[in-house]
Amino acid sequence: LPTLAGNLLQVFDQDGWNFHDDVADKYGGVFKFQGFFGSRFIYVHDPTALQHIVLKDHHVYEHADDMLLANTLVFGQGLLSTLAPIFHDVAQDLCNAITRQIHQGKDQINMLDWLTRTALEFVARGVLGTSFDVHKQEIDHPYSVSLKNFADMVDVMHNTSVAIFESKKNSSASEEELSSQPGKGKDIMSVLLKANLAAPEQDRLPDSELLAQISTITFAAMDTTSNGLARMLYLLCEHPEVQEKLRQEIKDAQQGDGKIQYDDLMSLPYLEAVCKETLRVKAPYLDGD
Repeated sequence: LPTLAGNLLQVFDQDGWNFHDDVADKYGGVFKFQGFFGSRFIYVHDPTALQHIVLKDHHVYEHADDMLLANTLVFGQGLLSTLAPIFHDVAQDLCNAITRQIHQGKDQINMLDWLTRTALEFVARGVLGTSFDVHKQEIDHPYSVSLKNFADMVDVMHNTSVAIFESKKNSSASEEELSSQPGKGKDIMSVLLKANLAAPEQDRLPDSELLAQISTITFAAMDTTSNGLARMLYLLCEHPEVQEKLRQEIKDAQQGDGKIQYDDLMSLPYLEAVCKETLRVKAPYLDGD
């Protein structure tokens, strides 16, 4: 068995932390290990090396060319920059909702709850092309509630995605009408549907696979986003000097209408440092314990 599987069983053993510690101490931040039938893999956990591979020099390393081409054709200038105006609108809705809470005399605001609502609305508009209006309701949306109850989650997620998918698939809305919808016609579901319909018959994905892709993106995006944002706010409260410096950087980058262009937002060095350090110290993942 060890010959067939190589080191894979040790690498992916849920209790294999001692193995990872031992090889890191013995071989350093980058080393080679064997997979099935002697296949070779590179194990990289050195932060500097990972930064070069994933961010700084990512163009040097291999990419899935067909996926990159499809992404460029579908989203044009890029997924994040395409969805940035939608995310800004959702963030403004959050600010308005919190302002209303303050005017109503609330002396305590549950930011995790509101950020969970915000993440849900990010997903609704950016992925599903709809709106759950979660910032206008005092009760949680069933989709959000289901994520806290794993037994109900799959059915609620699936049924919600199916209803929206069928509605969009059967829609004959014009481009002008799409631009007035919550996702502005740029949401991932609308884009995938249009790209799939434009593909040759033999290359089209079945509806079940499109739905599975949407459900996966939705599940992966929502809880990690809300937890990561909540943790960042908490850390900023613990470090007011960092909070003040970050606020000033953002205010300096804002235009007259309070908005920040995507390229300007991505070039804010202190904001990037705060985000990276938060994710490094308090990564939003599920602990097996």
